[in-house]
Amino acid sequence: MKYLLAGVTVLFSLITGFMLPNNDINISVEERLVDEILFSTGEYLEKIYQIKTVGEGAEMPGGHIQKLSLIFETKKIYLKNSLESF
Repeated sequence: MKYLLAGVTVLFSLITGFMLPNNDINISVEERLVDEILFSTGEYLEKIYQIKTVGEGAEMPGGHIQKLSLIFETKKIYLKNSLESF
């Protein structure tokens, strides 16, 4: 029964993966650049501060960048004063 459930899950994943549209085709050049900036900045900060990137976001009304955000997870407790130095 366990193998049957695993097989059905894999088969369902494959079928839905081929049926869903590829969203990468519809991404504009600006969105690709923003994704690259967020990804590379997140990787850089992860290495320096031993933190993990858990989310990212961007506000781009009309294609103009208004706000970029990265969300991190850390096991260390930081005080507000020490965060201002980042």
